[in-house]
Amino acid sequence: MQGGGRHKNPTLSLAFQNIHGKGKDGGEGEQTREGKFGEIQKSILEKDIDVFVTVETWERIDGGDNEFTYPSGVTRIDNGNAKKYDGSGVEVKKKGRTSGGLSIFLSSKAAKLWRISGGFVKRYGPRVMAIRLESEDKQTRLFIVAAYAPIGADKTRRKTFFDRLDDCLADKKAEEGLLLGADMNASIGVRDARNDEHDKVLGPNGNDYCNEPGSELHSYLKQRNLCCPATFYTSEKGRKHNTYKQIPRTNNPQPFLTIDYWITTRRDLWDVTN
Repeated sequence: MQGGGRHKNPTLSLAFQNIHGKGKDGGEGEQTREGKFGEIQKSILEKDIDVFVTVETWERIDGGDNEFTYPSGVTRIDNGNAKKYDGSGVEVKKKGRTSGGLSIFLSSKAAKLWRISGGFVKRYGPRVMAIRLESEDKQTRLFIVAAYAPIGADKTRRKTFFDRLDDCLADKKAEEGLLLGADMNASIGVRDARNDEHDKVLGPNGNDYCNEPGSELHSYLKQRNLCCPATFYTSEKGRKHNTYKQIPRTNNPQPFLTIDYWITTRRDLWDVTN
């Protein structure tokens, strides 16, 4: 996906991925801890990606710098608040499943725009962070957000997440374009002209499956005049924007699910292309 805020120059190429902890430490045939970070750098360099938002990095920052530039010229900005949880989702100190962590990777071109903005980065708890990109002539100003919604139907945790996301969006300046890359753990579906031809959140393209968290997400975006650009465009070779394939189950017979999104404002929709 490409975005340029309210102005077409410079155009930036965007990517998003839940990287599930980057891989494991050591072990024959296992990916090293920096393995996926290395893959992301390679993708940025070879595919001309400028902004690569990642979640589930499992980074745990205990002081020190949260920004790092690799020899490749790629810059990584972290929200390293990963925690350990037991099987019921309760935070624990030692044994347990690590979860969380956000990182935004920038190409050298995008990193220059970030530094022109003053190196702005703000973290809104463990699940939301934002940076600013700004061109030298001030004609392009972007507010880039990384977000990772809680999984499941725990309404208290999801409300806390959306409250923090609201805090973040309130910091976006009027002249800035919004590009929000998020794993929403929700399937929002597509616009159905038979049911809601005036829906401005969604277009007609993509996976039409919608679940309860997806309906909640739709209401949230509608109230804030936000939309999902990918649903307004047909993808290459007509393929749908699916996050992953699963084995169909009784409670969810869908073989494909979409839970990752780039989100922008309706104002900025036509500055974002597939």
